[in-house]
Amino acid sequence: MTARVPGAKFAGPDTSGSEWLVPFAQQFGSDVVELSTHYYALGPASDPAMNIPRLLSANPRWQVMAPEIHQAMAESHLPYRLTETNSCYGGGKPGVSNTFASSLWALDLMLQLLTVGGCGINFHGGGYGWYAPIVGTLDYGLLARPEYFALLAMAQLLGGHMVRSQLDSAEAGPLFVAYAAQDAQGRLRAVAINKDAGKNVRLTLEANASGERVSIERLIAPGLDDEQDTTFAGSPVGAEGSSRPGRVEHVAVRNGTAECDIPAGSAALMSWE
Repeated sequence: MTARVPGAKFAGPDTSGSEWLVPFAQQFGSDVVELSTHYYALGPASDPAMNIPRLLSANPRWQVMAPEIHQAMAESHLPYRLTETNSCYGGGKPGVSNTFASSLWALDLMLQLLTVGGCGINFHGGGYGWYAPIVGTLDYGLLARPEYFALLAMAQLLGGHMVRSQLDSAEAGPLFVAYAAQDAQGRLRAVAINKDAGKNVRLTLEANASGERVSIERLIAPGLDDEQDTTFAGSPVGAEGSSRPGRVEHVAVRNGTAECDIPAGSAALMSWE
């Protein structure tokens, strides 16, 4: 290939899972410019066990992949991209992949990938696939599915970097996760995701950051199984892609701490101001 196309760039191994990732990086790291694999949280769709609770629970496969991704990058000094992913392979599963649960799952996955140092992610979609973030056609119109709103929320963090954080989740439970980041202007931001369908969480934020208040933009829907009423910061997404976030809450910072509620089955983006 290089004989026919001098200067061609390669990435790999682009396999499902990460079993080949570290060996590939060790053997071919000098021949590629990027490492890549695929990952699907569920499948097959015909299995009744592939449901919303399983999607939102910690995935043993990803827990194996994450440290292997980190190891491969550390040893090869190459960037890593998750080049194909979504909730359930084979086009997704109705009642799971097209619900608000997929939005919380996708936001969590993107933040987990950033935490291990990944540089990018590609969600599989197209046409009317159940897991496609955007469905429809130019002729008949387009619709933003719940998963799209995770991308919209994540876009608010672009240009920054993850920072070290610690979550005391003893009371919150295993389905509550939180992350911290610093944006391009140096402002501290945090994301909390409550994947528990029945447990509200009162979150206390403690940070070495300046600011008199924390703004809160929520990613919400009437329920985890809701398919069409997702909003971010109070805004839906129009057929032409318009979104006008405008519902922002504020809580005061007192003695370096602030408190806010993260209702069951929701997420929030918090920014120190």
